[in-house]
Amino acid sequence: MKEEFPKTVESIYDWARRKLSQSKSILIRKRKTGLASKLKLEFKEDKKGITVTVLAPDYAVFVDQGRSAGKMPPVDVIRRWCRGKNIPEGAAFPIARNIGFFGIPPTRFLDP
Repeated sequence: MKEEFPKTVESIYDWARRKLSQSKSILIRKRKTGLASKLKLEFKEDKKGITVTVLAPDYAVFVDQGRSAGKMPPVDVIRRWCRGKNIPEGAAFPIARNIGFFGIPPTRFLDP
């Protein structure tokens, strides 16, 4: 595909890189630098076209869309997140309870 439409393909790549850069700036502005550093792009070309995928940790969806208050998230999921962030695992329950009470505000970084 790259040989047939080189300028179109390159403009798709440039567009995706700009969008990723905008997403990272939003996260950095909102002090979510750890997540910003983990965002990556993956490009796949085949006969059907070009696929651009944003690779991100599982919790990125909740950072992007937020979570409404009312129900506490599973503590074991928060515990795994704590391990990855080097936060004491004993903090998992209070964090989950706080999310249950107040929710998580959305950042909308995936569609700037």
